[in-house]
Amino acid sequence: MGQPAAQSAQVLIVCVARPDNWNNNNKTMLDMFKSKKQELPKAVLTYYQKLVPIMYNQGFLGLMGLIKKLFIFFIGLKKSIPREPTSINDMKIWAHKSTALACQILMLSLRAFGYDSCPMEGIDSLRIKKLLKLPKRAQISMVISAGKRAKNGVYGKRFRLEKERFIKIV
Repeated sequence: MGQPAAQSAQVLIVCVARPDNWNNNNKTMLDMFKSKKQELPKAVLTYYQKLVPIMYNQGFLGLMGLIKKLFIFFIGLKKSIPREPTSINDMKIWAHKSTALACQILMLSLRAFGYDSCPMEGIDSLRIKKLLKLPKRAQISMVISAGKRAKNGVYGKRFRLEKERFIKIV
């Protein structure tokens, strides 16, 4: 889309959020635990075997999520309880947050090794999905340009906004 950071980058990394992969990822985690043949805390097994299927499964047309939302509402009247995800939209938000955290770690790692990066959201996600043959439910979270900094790839000197705009101490 003409961004200097994209045109001058040595590499473009497409970061994909997959809200539809929670079940496969959960099974992979359980298989990895079994293959290690080590004693796991009961809380870990309970989380992956019982809680994850309840928390992330939204059911046919999101109906399970609606039931969970009602259940959570009534429990939440008396005690604190995790309230999300209870919808397909919540699953998308969860997937994008997880993907964005991974992107942040990638970008910090690139910087630690002397490379620069730039996250870009001004993208044609439909064309990217077609180019990469991604499934319909996959969502492009961002594209990250990476490489050695080029003079024509930078808009200007970096600056930061004052932290008080974003950090509230109570």
